[in-house]
Amino acid sequence: VSTQSTGEIIETLIQYMASEVQKQLKALLPKNPFVLHKEIVEQIKHKLNISTTDLLKELVEVASNYSVSPTSKFKIGVSGLCSSGSIFLGTNVEFAGLPLFFSIHGEQFLLALIHHRKETAIDVVVVNEAPCGHCRQFFNELENPPKFHFRNQDCTLQELLPNNFKPSNLLGPNCKYLLDPTIENELTSLKGDEPDIVKMAYKAAKESYSPYTKSPCGAALQTKSKNIYRGSYIENAAYNPSLTALHAACIELISGSESWDEIETIVMVEAKQAKIKHDLVAKTWASISFPNAKFQVLYY
Repeated sequence: VSTQSTGEIIETLIQYMASEVQKQLKALLPKNPFVLHKEIVEQIKHKLNISTTDLLKELVEVASNYSVSPTSKFKIGVSGLCSSGSIFLGTNVEFAGLPLFFSIHGEQFLLALIHHRKETAIDVVVVNEAPCGHCRQFFNELENPPKFHFRNQDCTLQELLPNNFKPSNLLGPNCKYLLDPTIENELTSLKGDEPDIVKMAYKAAKESYSPYTKSPCGAALQTKSKNIYRGSYIENAAYNPSLTALHAACIELISGSESWDEIETIVMVEAKQAKIKHDLVAKTWASISFPNAKFQVLYY
């Protein structure tokens, strides 16, 4: 005879069903699940017979399993639905032995992936915990922030960040926001015969979001498998939540299922007349976290 109460039996059943959904979901996901295009999203929804909202909630757990959190041991999972119908995932990343401000927040991870793929709007974000103030401010860089879901509640960014400070406070009412497809930075042209990794870093610098300092920066990482991952600098009106190009490139590396140990070469591209420079900090960081990688900085 079972000694469980009716409530305990129901809870056990719910947990079993949830684990079964996760098993089925993981079997349907591609090797690198951080970017799920609309066609894949629709296929998964059909096979699991679930709504987009429920899929986003299930994917949060998948994302949290990719967390790199040697310091906090706290795993963040984020999923976001873009207006294109594609879904992106994000997770938190910490670098062992480095100050906490080197960390990548899960929501930053998500938005960097979205920015890199030229999505123009994100509609809904689901997180397994309440977004911290840093992440709320990062989302405030969007002209039309998404709706949020966490702890079984829905809310807007205005509710999460009332009386907020945003791009227009610094740049005026006609400013351009993050994800604006017309943003492109001016740099001295390439000659055309540069190695692919240089071209990738240059492209990332052209696509970077630097409205406050006018200091575009891009980074590219090449691994032992000869894969190249690029990342663009993303500034924030509150300054501190800004994401460096090297951080953004690391996000692409993780989303490609590769590790720090695989990095052979790092190339960073900066503007010659930039107000701020990233090279010294980036070199120091790389010497600690990626000691075997060759590091090169180029100015255009």
